[in-house]
Amino acid sequence: MIWQFQPGFVDSNDIYTYGKLLYLINIFYLAMMATAAGLLIYKAIRNNIFRYKVILPVVVLLLYFLYNYGQGVARWPVIMQSEKVFFTCLAIDVFVLVSALTGLFTVNKNYIDIFKASSLGMQIADSQGNIVYASDIISGAGSDVIIHRQNITAGQVIWYENVRELNELKRRLQLTSQALQRSQAILSRESQIRGSYLELRMRNQLYDELENVLATKNKDILSDLQALKDTAISPEFKKVSVHHLNILACFLKKKCVMLLNGKTGNMVDTAYLTAALAESCQYATQAGLVTVLKAALVSATCGSQRAMFIYDAFEEILETALSKQAESLLVQLTENADKTILLSCYVDGDREKLLTALQELVMGSLAAMNKLGARLEVKDLDDAISLTISI
Repeated sequence: MIWQFQPGFVDSNDIYTYGKLLYLINIFYLAMMATAAGLLIYKAIRNNIFRYKVILPVVVLLLYFLYNYGQGVARWPVIMQSEKVFFTCLAIDVFVLVSALTGLFTVNKNYIDIFKASSLGMQIADSQGNIVYASDIISGAGSDVIIHRQNITAGQVIWYENVRELNELKRRLQLTSQALQRSQAILSRESQIRGSYLELRMRNQLYDELENVLATKNKDILSDLQALKDTAISPEFKKVSVHHLNILACFLKKKCVMLLNGKTGNMVDTAYLTAALAESCQYATQAGLVTVLKAALVSATCGSQRAMFIYDAFEEILETALSKQAESLLVQLTENADKTILLSCYVDGDREKLLTALQELVMGSLAAMNKLGARLEVKDLDDAISLTISI
């Protein structure tokens, strides 16, 4: 059905004719190649990559059609002597080759120009590690270059990443971090120096205040000590000096401790204030002045300035009562609902002397010590002289 041989046919050099099936096969080959060419051209036009070179596959098809026409229809002697299978395979190979050269087929050859023109450092190696394609710009190895590798079919792709800017940024960040650490160390040192300075300043201030406290009673202490040394003074008077020294020593001790405790939060425990008053009252009783303390404070703490003023005022009242030879002293320490502390002192004895002495005390030393605006009030009661301090 493909070839028809005459009687007496010996070999391929003899005359033979073609059957209908051969023409059908030829038409199939032509249709197949024409369809492929048409689809490729359509793809090129659609993707806007059409070039005049895409006409080459069509030329190959036309030549192959002409070959089939000369062999099957016109029966040209030259073509009749050719091997059809060979030329058919040759036409197919040439068709594929020109399609690849014109870009209608996607082949690796088209990436060569891209690799050579790329600014990225890229290479393609085969399975043996040999470099097949490489870009013209390949970054050199070093700390600023990171080499990446990725396996692909029958080889691997290699590309180089330039991290110079990133390393420079890291270096600058490191320098900034070091500068911040140095600044933090300087600030920390400054904070330590400032703390030491404040501590020294507070200590000096505390020494000055303690010195002022001692200075207020220094004259009385020296007077009592001189009386103890004087042999001409009677033992009874020396005993009075000893009791007075005990009162002064108790006052100085309690005042210094209160001053030290008040430096922490500027607060003093009311229990300590009450204990200080009670101890001073005890020494006053030993000195001959019957002294009774009644305390009823609700708050656990009070301001250090208030506490020290109350204790200083009580000491002045006690000294005044002793100097005027009072018979008894009743001390009441209470607190109102508005947190106001009341120190009420009731002195019994020579009422006229005591009234004058307490009024002079309020107008004199107590007024000078009153930096907090405390209310001072002296009253002549029926049975005693009272001095009330509201603060």
